[in-house]
This record gives sequence, structure tokens and C-alpha cells, in this order.
Amino acid sequence: MRLACARNHVSNAEVCGVTPHVESSRTLLHQPPVPNRPPRPPRRTRLLSVSGSFLARHLTNHALKAEPRGVVALYRRRPDCDDDALTGELGSIVREAYVEPQEVAAWLGHVGLAETAARIAARIPAQGTTSRYGDFAEALASVYARAHLGFPVPVWKLRWKDGRNVPMHGDDGLGLELKPDGTVSVLRIEAKSYRILAKAVLDAAYVKLGKDDFFPDPDTVAFQARRLSDQPELKTAIEDLQANARGQAEIALMIFALYENAGGDAAVVAFAAERPDGPNTAAVGLHLPKRGTVTDAAYDAALELGA
Repeated sequence: MRLACARNHVSNAEVCGVTPHVESSRTLLHQPPVPNRPPRPPRRTRLLSVSGSFLARHLTNHALKAEPRGVVALYRRRPDCDDDALTGELGSIVREAYVEPQEVAAWLGHVGLAETAARIAARIPAQGTTSRYGDFAEALASVYARAHLGFPVPVWKLRWKDGRNVPMHGDDGLGLELKPDGTVSVLRIEAKSYRILAKAVLDAAYVKLGKDDFFPDPDTVAFQARRLSDQPELKTAIEDLQANARGQAEIALMIFALYENAGGDAAVVAFAAERPDGPNTAAVGLHLPKRGTVTDAAYDAALELGA
């Protein structure tokens, strides 16, 4: 199934039981820079779901709508979901969010299975802490941005926490796409995890992202640049963006929410319906009635490295 969206054409779909295949690229709204004018707000980036799988074997994308200003996508577990398989896949995502796979492999070769699991455990939030739920949403949001929105997320923010239970400030993640002309398109990510999700939570997240004309705050940009030394072209593009090219920035947003209440779906839809202005926005909801149980099981699975 394909779902396309062009500048003057909208195609909507209600998708039940499948994860759709969608156009593999976004159409960017290009405007050449205009000299000798005051700084402009960031330009909109056309935001579309792209080909990819977000835990497709375990989740149903039961409502998807693409429109010129963004995407609304709602997910829930498939009726035939294999709990062990889902937990294992989520555990792999959690582990990679905190520790590079190469580092895990090096530990396994050097100190063995038990000590490697202990070192990973020292990186992740303790059970019952609010930071664990928030971190889990951030990790899934980063995976979703890569798989469905076509934005690489080159920096796993959670790998750079000052302490396992210490929250980090700034954007929950940044999707960064380096373009041929050396500029960068930015996807700002805000992740939420709530027992009861209300539209007001999403509205507040949008207001937070909307400060300073939706541009990432300087600390977030600097944090990203410092950790991209292995990608010098992308590092330079981000530094230039912060320094002198704000009016040329192409900005999109994603607000990703996990929630237990059935009414959370309606909150996501209502939030997305009220976004007539500003950057294109992906509103993504994942309804998990046992959100806490699923989160804790995923973190336990992150420590299961096999025999």
C-alpha cells in the first residue's frame, strides 16, 4: 500500500492490521536565501512516512493520515503479538540506546557475560524511576524517526547521561539530514510517556518546541556538534546552522507519545488537527495498556545477552 503526498495533493488512508509502504523521500520546500533581510523563522520541511518497519511484526498501524503539514500515526499491539519476541526486540533497542554495540562486543570479549550485563545495568535507569519511562519513549522515538520519517538520528542522546537516573535537558533527539548543498534538515523530537495522556500534554510539548521560532536551543545544537567529530561535514553544517544560517534552516517536528489510556488516541488526533501553522509535525501515538510492565520487561531484556 502506498501513501503519497505532494504539495497540492493529499492522500489519506485508514490502515488496519498492516504497516503501509509509503514514498521513500520527502519533498522539501526550497526557498533561496534573501540577502539583507532580518532573520526568518525556519522553513517547513515536508514530512512524510517513508518505507520502513517500526516493530512491524508486533504492532498494528491502525490509523495513518498524511497531509501537507505532517503525519498522524497511531499504533497498538497486534492481537497475535508474541510477548517474548516483542520484549526481545524492545530490549535490543533499549540496550543500543545506552551503549554502542561495539562497546558491548568488546566487553563480552574482555570481561565476559555477567560483568558486561552489570556494566549495561549501571548505564540504565533503575526500575520504578520516572526517567526510565521517559528514556524508553525517547529510544523508541529515535528508532521511529529513522525507520519511518527518513531522518538519521546520529547521536543517541541517552549514551551521554551524567548519571543513570539523571534527566537530560534540551531536545529528546535530533534527526539530521545532510543535503548535497552542505546544509542540514532538522527533525526535532519530543517524547512523552504517560499513564493517562491528555491533549494538554501534547499542546505543552508543542509550545516548548515553538520557543525561538521552533529553532533548537543553542545547548542542544552544541551538544550534537561536539559528538559528531566522526562526521565532519555534518558537524560543520550544524555549527553553521547555529552561527549564521538560521533563516535557511528546514525544520520539522515529531511528538511521540506512549500511553495507557484508550483516550490517548483521540488526544493525539485532536492535537494534530490544531496544527495549522508552524513546521510540519508528526504526531505519533503508541497505546500500551500495560506501559509500565512493557517498559520494565524491555529493560530486563536489555541485560539478557545470551549464553
